[in-house]
Amino acid sequence: MNENRGSQFRKWDLHLHSLYSHSQLCNQYKINENNHEESFDKFLKRLKENDIEAIGLTNYFNFSEQDFCLKKKLEENGIVVFLNLELRLENGNVKNETCDIHVIFDNLLDDSKIRCFLASMTAKVVNKRLDAISNESDYKKAVVNFDDLVNCLDDTSLNLRNRYMIGILGRGKGSSRLASIFEDIAERCDFFIHSSDNQKNIDEDKEYINSNGKPLLQSSDAHSYEKIGEKFSWIKADLSFEGLRQIIFDPADRISLGKDNPDTKLDYQVIDSIELSDTRKIYLNSSLNTVIGGRSTGKSTLTNSIAKAVRNEHFVPIDKNTQRGMHIFDKDISISWRDGQEHQDLEFLPQDYMIQIAENDIQRNSLVRSTVKSDEDNHSKIEKFEEDTRKNQNEIDNLIQGWSYLKDKLENITKPEGDKKGIETQLQKLKKQISEQEKKSDFPEKKSQEYKKSDGELKNHLNRQRLSKINLDNLNDMENIEITLSTPIPSSDDTNFRKYLEEYIEILNEEVNEKWKQKINELVEEQNEIYDVNKSKVDEILNSEIFKQGQENISNNETLRKLIEIQKQEQVKLDAFIKYEDSKESLESQISETQNNILSSYAKFGTLREKLQNDFEVKATPVEIKINFQPIKFEEKIKYLNGRSTTNNNFIEEFDKNSSIKIVEIFDDLNLSYNQGKNQNDLIKDVLSQHWFTVNYVLQYDGDNFEQMSQGKKAFVVLTLILEFSKDKKPVIIDQPEDSLDNRAIFNDLTNYLKQKKKERQIILVTHNPNIVVGADAENVIVANQHSEDSPNSEDIQFDYINGALENTYTENSAYTLEKQGIREHVVEILEGGKEAFEKREKKYK
Repeated sequence: MNENRGSQFRKWDLHLHSLYSHSQLCNQYKINENNHEESFDKFLKRLKENDIEAIGLTNYFNFSEQDFCLKKKLEENGIVVFLNLELRLENGNVKNETCDIHVIFDNLLDDSKIRCFLASMTAKVVNKRLDAISNESDYKKAVVNFDDLVNCLDDTSLNLRNRYMIGILGRGKGSSRLASIFEDIAERCDFFIHSSDNQKNIDEDKEYINSNGKPLLQSSDAHSYEKIGEKFSWIKADLSFEGLRQIIFDPADRISLGKDNPDTKLDYQVIDSIELSDTRKIYLNSSLNTVIGGRSTGKSTLTNSIAKAVRNEHFVPIDKNTQRGMHIFDKDISISWRDGQEHQDLEFLPQDYMIQIAENDIQRNSLVRSTVKSDEDNHSKIEKFEEDTRKNQNEIDNLIQGWSYLKDKLENITKPEGDKKGIETQLQKLKKQISEQEKKSDFPEKKSQEYKKSDGELKNHLNRQRLSKINLDNLNDMENIEITLSTPIPSSDDTNFRKYLEEYIEILNEEVNEKWKQKINELVEEQNEIYDVNKSKVDEILNSEIFKQGQENISNNETLRKLIEIQKQEQVKLDAFIKYEDSKESLESQISETQNNILSSYAKFGTLREKLQNDFEVKATPVEIKINFQPIKFEEKIKYLNGRSTTNNNFIEEFDKNSSIKIVEIFDDLNLSYNQGKNQNDLIKDVLSQHWFTVNYVLQYDGDNFEQMSQGKKAFVVLTLILEFSKDKKPVIIDQPEDSLDNRAIFNDLTNYLKQKKKERQIILVTHNPNIVVGADAENVIVANQHSEDSPNSEDIQFDYINGALENTYTENSAYTLEKQGIREHVVEILEGGKEAFEKREKKYK
C-alpha cells in the first residue's frame, strides 16, 4: 500500500547555493579542501535541523562535477535536489541593472542531459558556451538572451521540454518594481523568486504576482551555512518536479510564505490513516481526500465503513431482508487519529443526504437552527427575542389572572333586594316624621342636635374600630407568608458566576423577609393603637351626658324610637345599594383598564417580531438566512368552537387571515358557541396565552429564495449550510455530492467552495466527477478497485486502494490495475472528462 498522503506542505528552498558555487561570486562556505566530508556534513546538518526537504542547488552559469556529486550525496541522505542554474539576462531593469534568472531542472533528469545543455547554450559578451565559463572576468561579464535561452532549452535534440522551469527575481537586484518587467520576459517565466528580508515586500509581491496568475517563491539565496534555513517557502506538493510544477496551476494555494506550517488543523481533528487489514493502510491528507473508482469498486464501502467505525448516526447498515444498503468490509476497519487517541467526532453525509434534507422541512429547519446557533451575534438576537416574548407572556398571564379574578368577583357580587328609589323616598319621609316627633317631645332642640352629633361620631369611631380589627386579622395571616424572589437567572457556561448570582438572590430573599416581618410588626402596632384610640372614643361617647340623655329621650318616646329604628333599617338597605353600585362600577372600571393593558402588552409581540425580522441576518456569501414568522392556525390550538356555526366559522377564518385584528376584538361579545363546557372567558385565556406565530427561517442563495430553486441547487445550499456556517472543525465525509447537485454548480460553486473549506477542516469526498477532483485541487486522491478478472488486485483482495497526489504520474507494466499507472492516469481513465479537467486547470493561467 502506498504510504504517502498526497500533496503536503513542506519546506522548500529553491535558491540555495552549492558548496561549490563559484568562489569569485560570494561563496562563504569556506570548504576545507583536505576534508570535503566535513563541509558536506555541516551542509546536510543545517538542512536537516531546519526541516528543509527540497532544495534548488544553485550555481552560476555552469555546474561543476562537484555539484553533480553533491546532488547525489544529498539525495542519498533524503534531500530532494533540483539543480538551479542562475543566469544574468542582458535585459536591464528600471535602474538599468541586469536581471537575474533561474532555470530549475527536473530532479530526475539525467546529468548528461544538463551537461549537453550547458555545452549548447552560449553566453553573450564573453561569447562562450556555459560549460566553458570559468574565470572571474567571464562570470562578471556573461549575460544571456532570454529568447536564445528558451530556444536552447526547447531544442528537441536535448529532450528537456517540460523538464525545466524558469524563474525570475521579483525585485531584480532589490530595486526593480514588478510592473516594469512583468509585461514581457516575466510573463513568459514560470515563477518569481526572491529572498527579501522585508515581510511587507513579501506580502505585497505575493498578492500582486498571484493576481497576475504567477507563483512567488521565497528563498534563502544562502552562500553560507548560517543562512541555510533562514528563508524558505512552504510548498504543498509531492517531492518531485511534477509536484513543483503544480505551483504554476494553483499559485495562491500551493505556496505559503509564512514562517509556520499553514496547515493549522489540530491533531484531534484529523484522521491520520485507515487500516483495512494488518498490512493495508490508507494514509489521509489533512485537507481534501477524494475517493474515485469505477462502479461498485468500494468507494462508498470505504466511507460507510469509516462512519461505522466511529459509530456515526448516518452509517447505512445493510438491510438483511433486501440486502440493500452500502456494503462494508468483512472485517471492521480501524481509524487512527493524528493525536494517537480514539475519537468519534466526525460528520458523515451519505449519498442523497443533501436532497433528503432539502425536501424535508422539519429536518431542514432543524439544520438551520443548529446553523444559527453557531452565529453568536444572531443567535443572541433570537435568545433575546425568546426571552422578551417569555417576559411579555408572563406579564400578559399575570394580567389575565387579575382580569379573571376581577370577572369572578364581579359575577359574585349580589344586587340587594328591594327598590333603591323607594328606599330613598321612604328615608325622606322618615326624616320628616322623626323631626315632627322631636318637636313634640320636651327634649330641647339644642340638646337634640348635640345628641345627633355624638351619635354620628359614635358610628364613625365604631367603623374605624371595625376596620382596625379586620386589618389586624389580615396582618396575623400575612405574618407567616414568606416572600420569594423569582428573578430568572439566564443559563451560563460560567457556573461560578451563576452560583454567585443565586447566592446573592438568596441574600436578598433573607433581607426582604426580614424587612417584611419588621413592617408587619410596625403595622400591627399602628392598627392596635388605632383600635385602642377609637375604643376609647366610643367609651367616651357612650358615657357622655348628652348621649345618655338622648338615648333616654328616645326610649321615653315610643313613636320616635320606632321611627328611628325603621330609619336605621332603611339606611342599611340604602348603604347596601350604594356599596353594590360602587363595587360594580369600580370592578367594571378595573376590568376595562386591565383589558386595555392586556391588549397593549399583547401588541408588543408584533413589535418584537418586527425587530427580530429586521435585525436578524446570517450571511456567508452567497448564502443568507433570514427570518419571518408563520401564523399558527386557530384550530391547531383551540378545538372547542362548534364548527357548524356560521359565526364560529367566520371567526376562525378571520382569525387565520389576521389574528391581530381578531385579538383586539377578543373581549367583545362575540356570540360564539362552544363545546366541552367552555365559554368566552376560556377562549380569551387560551387565545391570549400564546402569540400565534412561529419563527421561520428563510434561505436565499445569490438573492434567490430557497423554495424557487431547483432540487440540485437546494442540495448545494444545504451542503453550504453544513460546511460554511459550522464552526466545528471535525472531519467531514461527503459521498458523491454531485448526484444531488446541478451540473453547473459542480465546477462553479462546489469546487471553489471545497478549496476554501479544506483549509479549515479535513474532507473525505467520494466522487465520479473529474471537475471536483482536479478543479478543487485534491491533495490526496484515493483510487478504489474491486477485484475481477479484468481488473485484478494484488493477492485477489476484493477491495483494494492506492492513493497519492494529482501530480503523481507514471505508467509501468504491472499485472495489477492499481499499480500499473499513477494517480493522474487513474483520474483520466476512471473519470469521464478527466483529461479535459486537467487541461482546463492547466490553461487557467495560460
